[in-house]
Amino acid sequence: MRLEKFEESGFTYFKLRISCPVCVDQGKNTPQTYWSHFNCGGPIFVGENAFFRCNSCNVSRHVKEWGFNCPTHSSSPTEFLKPSAAGYAQAVSTAGQMVSETGHRWLIEFMKNMGEF
Repeated sequence: MRLEKFEESGFTYFKLRISCPVCVDQGKNTPQTYWSHFNCGGPIFVGENAFFRCNSCNVSRHVKEWGFNCPTHSSSPTEFLKPSAAGYAQAVSTAGQMVSETGHRWLIEFMKNMGEF
């Protein structure tokens, strides 16, 4: 199974399939899953520029501006928490299919572009 991807403005975006990075921060083990945009339900993609993009409504923002809601850490459907840079880094770098599909160069660029939180 290959991850969906697209290119835009010189960046390659892959469909986001990771463990919840907030749970990673909290030491909880959650399955890798595809993520969808709360506002419209569209699929979320991640680029090596460290931007998330909703492929339905085209909202695009840096990863540090996004929060996560999941049944393991959220106490309500509207509770969105932001992970640390380490949580993002670990969730993305350990996403087996994502890493094998994107390659190490993509992952290194993603980490560089995360910047300082």
